[in-house]
Amino acid sequence: MAGRMTRAALLALFAGAAIAGPAAAQLPKPMTETELKAAGARQVTADELRRMLTGNTSYVVLLKNFGPGKTGGVIANYYRDARTRVQKFPNGPKVESNWWLEGNSRCVEERGPLAGNLCSNVWDLAGTLYLCPQPAGDCPMSFRNMQGNPEGL
Repeated sequence: MAGRMTRAALLALFAGAAIAGPAAAQLPKPMTETELKAAGARQVTADELRRMLTGNTSYVVLLKNFGPGKTGGVIANYYRDARTRVQKFPNGPKVESNWWLEGNSRCVEERGPLAGNLCSNVWDLAGTLYLCPQPAGDCPMSFRNMQGNPEGL
């Protein structure tokens, strides 16, 4: 299990720190799409998303409570190919589902408590990627990518 990242290491990844501890707990603040636009963020395009996600693992951190997830929770998402996503929730099972692109939105088939299809815009603010579920315009998640499948999903 040497390839798996600990929660502290993931939080450090988000904080841009090389150490765990209080500095690692500093996460980006949750924002709205309106706030991101005003701050100079740009929406990530479908082509960028396809290249960024396919064959790689995204670590999504909850910037505030979202659905059953609590602030600071980290979800690993391995995008096996241009259609299949495998998720690993903290303290939960692996879940395989579909993903696709609609316009410049990343769409996913959610299972479990948030069952249904969910499309999100992705915004880049100075290197911080935000996930903004539609149509709400709220951006309660951020993510970082790692090449390949370090979680073995």
